[in-house]
Amino acid sequence: MKLSTFALPLLLTFCGIALTAGETIFKETVGLCSKLSIPISPDYLTPEELKNGEVTLFATASNKTAGWTIHGKYDSAQNVKNLYLTDGENETGLDPQPTADHFGVIGSGVPLKLHFKLPPKAADNGVELIISKGIFGMGHAPEGPFTFEVWKGVRQTEPKVAAKVDKLRNYVVTVQAGGEGLKYKYEVENGRTSETTSTTFRGRIPAGQDKVKLKVTVSAPDGTSQVKEVEVLAPQSEESESTAR
Repeated sequence: MKLSTFALPLLLTFCGIALTAGETIFKETVGLCSKLSIPISPDYLTPEELKNGEVTLFATASNKTAGWTIHGKYDSAQNVKNLYLTDGENETGLDPQPTADHFGVIGSGVPLKLHFKLPPKAADNGVELIISKGIFGMGHAPEGPFTFEVWKGVRQTEPKVAAKVDKLRNYVVTVQAGGEGLKYKYEVENGRTSETTSTTFRGRIPAGQDKVKLKVTVSAPDGTSQVKEVEVLAPQSEESESTAR
């Protein structure tokens, strides 16, 4: 795995407004490997979150070519403070704490779920999300800037669908889509239909056909859905790839 670096300091403040599910707390072009401090007003926290003493955030970074990651561990006793919430006096790390130092290669635009216990004075002071080491580019050299985004609530993002086929005409369709509780429907033209929670679908191009067409429907719990179509071409060499339109 490859970490790409480009430093740019960033500190952004917000006025307090109420948020509904899926609305953005933060969305900015950021540099890599620079501390991010993202204020979250008390008005952003719902009565239920304050009562339960916990909050779930989602974050993602987008780039033309590279994936991304962040370091997630928090251990105040060891002075390891990579990712945490603070109310100005108290701090809380991820709940549960990650076992690895960082989250591995996350695809561009793919969301990462961040669950925290709220620090004691969140209702009065609000909180700041601190990402001490910033974000890292992963997998490939980045092209252009990264856009980093943080939001609350389930939100479906534009799905990305790709297919790969081997020399035996077996294919795998893979979907990347942001959101929780998503369901996937795979419909092969003149073929079978599968409804599942899996982001992958496997099939085989029948003998005598030069391609198969599939329709992929991604449905969210609120009833909204998005549709992508993909053509899987029979291999001209040992392995080929197709992408959705």
